[in-house]
Amino acid sequence: MASPQQFPNSVGQLPQPFLWEVDLTLPTDLELGGNMPNPQFLAQEVTLPNESSSIMEIGQENRGGFMPSYGLMQRESFLTRTVAINFLETVGSDIEHNFLRPWMIAIGRDGLVNGIYRGSITVTQQSNSGSKHKGYQFSHVFPTNCEGFTVNYGSQDFITKTVTFACRDYRLI
Repeated sequence: MASPQQFPNSVGQLPQPFLWEVDLTLPTDLELGGNMPNPQFLAQEVTLPNESSSIMEIGQENRGGFMPSYGLMQRESFLTRTVAINFLETVGSDIEHNFLRPWMIAIGRDGLVNGIYRGSITVTQQSNSGSKHKGYQFSHVFPTNCEGFTVNYGSQDFITKTVTFACRDYRLI
């Protein structure tokens, strides 16, 4: 394992490799308790969406032994295509309560019909040398679940908060 590296706005040092930088582009109509309009966070883990399609047999039955063909019925819904990010609480601000919960509450209050509460996320994985290893950009995202967490008196350096987002599409950058 590589030696720890100091990151801007972080408390302490984070071990590398496998560190993710997360850029959130939040909806413009969203009023937040935090003071950063498009915050950048660190993440320990990013789970990419699953891709699934429904396939069925197409053709007529009892046609003299001819085998039916196969066809695509539908691609999975974008609501089931989720991105899970384990955020590290390193910016001196409560990620969940200042950025993500107000976003979820606004969606619950106003809905997603007009799309004003959809944002984008760019995640970039850093290599051992601190350079970009790989990255993904997710479009039309919104949070669907902020997991609870336990705060206790102990030697835990960083609090990890898992948030699940729905996304319409993503691409490798």
